Amino acid sequence: MSEEAMVDLGAAEAPNPAAADAVATPTAAAAAAGDAASAGAAAASPRTIEVEGQQFEVPEQYWDAKANAPNIGALVKANQDMRTKLAARAPEAYDLTVPEEYKAALNLDPKDTLVAEGLGILKEGNVDQATASKLLAWMGKREAAMAQADAEAEAAAAAAKTKLVETLGGEAQVADLNKWLTAVAGGQPVRTTIEGALALAKWRASLGEKGVPSARDVPGAAAPLSQEQLRAIMAEPDYWSNPAKQKQVAEGYERLFPSGGADSLKPGVL
Repeated sequence: MSEEAMVDLGAAEAPNPAAADAVATPTAAAAAAGDAASAGAAAASPRTIEVEGQQFEVPEQYWDAKANAPNIGALVKANQDMRTKLAARAPEAYDLTVPEEYKAALNLDPKDTLVAEGLGILKEGNVDQATASKLLAWMGKREAAMAQADAEAEAAAAAAKTKLVETLGGEAQVADLNKWLTAVAGGQPVRTTIEGALALAKWRASLGEKGVPSARDVPGAAAPLSQEQLRAIMAEPDYWSNPAKQKQVAEGYERLFPSGGADSLKPGVL
């Protein structure tokens, strides 16, 4: 290789440090550009003000659109409201007085365990007396409404019973119907409306001496198990330890002999 060629290779320009830094730090340049854009956007915001070199966006409720400036009065009031709220303190002892119209429905004793617990929660939350009084008024209103609803329900029930007694002819007839319905329901008390009770009384009267029809008398009803089938169930190994099968056999005999006859054929007598 010639000396000239060697000189040409060695004479290549050295890297420019400033140019290298400019190429190696594109992120920094972009970040600077982004900061500038953000600052410009903030300055261009319709509800932005500058305070001591910092940009602040004013909430819409505190901005006067007509004047295109902050609503100083609204800001001052909001500040005062916040100061008042922060300055509120729970009293040493809460006044549990409720509005006069609710006193009959709500009477709180501070010595009561649950009341004392509630007062402790209020004090722990630093709830002031004004807020506690509002809560007491709401509680009184709720209790009064519930008491009114209960009274109306009791009045409606009393009116329904009066109508039932008058329709059936007396308290004795109502008691007799109730006894009959309880027996028909297998000993379970029956609850129904006045219309339902009158319909049941009418149905009972239509049955006459025949009484309530058994399943054998209902068209389309499944036929009762025969004595042979019932005896076969009783002969199964788990019959005496299986309450469901015992109930099935007992009900089967009751359907076969509703009048109580043929006692010698019923389970427990064999």
